[in-house]
Amino acid sequence: MNPILAKVITLFLCCCVNAAALILQPPGSTATSNIATTTSSKNIAVAAPGRNSNPKNNNKIMMSESKPKSPFQSGCWRVALDMGREPFSTMPSSWAESGARFPLVIKCNFTDDGIVSALSGDVRYTAAQGEMVTPVEPGTWKLSDDNRKLSFTLNFPDMIERNGVKIGKCAITCQGLLYTESDLNALDREFYRVRSITDDANAQLKEMNRRQEAPKKWNFDQEKWVKRYDDESLLSKLSKRVNQFVAQRQELSKSEIRPKPSSLSLESGAFPGVDCNAYIGRKGTILLNGSGVIGTFAAEPMNDSPASYYRPSY
Repeated sequence: MNPILAKVITLFLCCCVNAAALILQPPGSTATSNIATTTSSKNIAVAAPGRNSNPKNNNKIMMSESKPKSPFQSGCWRVALDMGREPFSTMPSSWAESGARFPLVIKCNFTDDGIVSALSGDVRYTAAQGEMVTPVEPGTWKLSDDNRKLSFTLNFPDMIERNGVKIGKCAITCQGLLYTESDLNALDREFYRVRSITDDANAQLKEMNRRQEAPKKWNFDQEKWVKRYDDESLLSKLSKRVNQFVAQRQELSKSEIRPKPSSLSLESGAFPGVDCNAYIGRKGTILLNGSGVIGTFAAEPMNDSPASYYRPSY
């Protein structure tokens, strides 16, 4: 036989054997064919770090594998202050008499040890002189026993002024309400429970009126029109109306303590001291040195979502 033909036949038989081994190989097996092993060993090279390896490339690989850390910590909120003359304020009549407002946004971090501080240590705002940078010193925060009333203090070591609204070296105290998601769910459940009682009372009264106003029917024995239903007793009518009145009053009281979505922050965020996300109420009061009211504040949690402190008027 021709030697060249013999080599071709041998190579063809080897390829057939390897292909059959690959087809008959059970799933999950780590065994590989000679051809696959030879090909992978020739085409794949694993670079191990050593003297000849480039450290910059190694750093790039490590940076690409590691996940970026979020710059925001637990309990970080954007606090938007709206300072100016407020109705029925005890501030002197000469303070902020221009009627202008002084908006100020401070990125605050509330920590578990009761400290609240500006993340950057200062606050920036625009005045007639241009951009102003003023330091903000840390203060304290606290929650009431029922985790509902929030109070925190920020210290301004320097005077800040904008459009006639002047705040000297002082401490401002923000007081507002905080609602956890579990609190809101509990308020919703209680409201719906009371409203179901009101619905039942309304249905009973509606049924009573329907029976009372039902059209008459013809009585063949008496040969005249008679009432379709018997009249209820006066005590039964009075009892149903009293039940409806009491249920409506209970529903109104539960609705008043249940905050509206427009009175809360747009989103919920983490806050130290509570076991779930929380909302901070809008239109909280700002006190100057713990006495006179100088404005209101709102807050939004710091996350990747765009924040807005103003809602559309429509």
